[in-house]
Amino acid sequence: MKISPEKIIINNNIQKLKKKIFLISGNEETYIKKIQEELIHRIKKSKEATIVKKLNVSVDSLAADSSGDLFSSNYKIYIFENPKEIDLEFLEKTDHMNSAIIISHTSLKTSSKTKRFFDAHKDLVSISCYKLLRENKSNLISFFLQKNDLELSRDCFWYLLENSSDYYQIFENEINK
Repeated sequence: MKISPEKIIINNNIQKLKKKIFLISGNEETYIKKIQEELIHRIKKSKEATIVKKLNVSVDSLAADSSGDLFSSNYKIYIFENPKEIDLEFLEKTDHMNSAIIISHTSLKTSSKTKRFFDAHKDLVSISCYKLLRENKSNLISFFLQKNDLELSRDCFWYLLENSSDYYQIFENEINK
């Protein structure tokens, strides 16, 4: 299922998901990192968890890690950055009751088998992170203003929207000033 990245930042309802398996892809690396941090923060808020980071390994390597821990009460958050392979069958068939999986991929094409699988699956989450569009920036500015109990005149809001960066980290830095 597709979810827009700003919904991850704005909304707090990832706890309702049956499986906590996320694919974060796109070409905006700062946005990918922010979404990854938000997911970890939200998951750790509801459960005490250990983070297991894996770089450039296959997602099916998780089977070796979790085999001895299937009945353990330790919740783990597995983070895969730019994995070589993703075993889609493993992700779909395994229960993952004691784990969350976050797969970040900066070079995954939108037409890839993995991306299409996540987009179409009802329990797995696909999040695409690209340069911010005007609508994304508007939603994020509104959220920031509401969260911090601030008000801007209409002209200031539109000026900020038009003149802020389309890259997430620069945009966030500008908003926080």
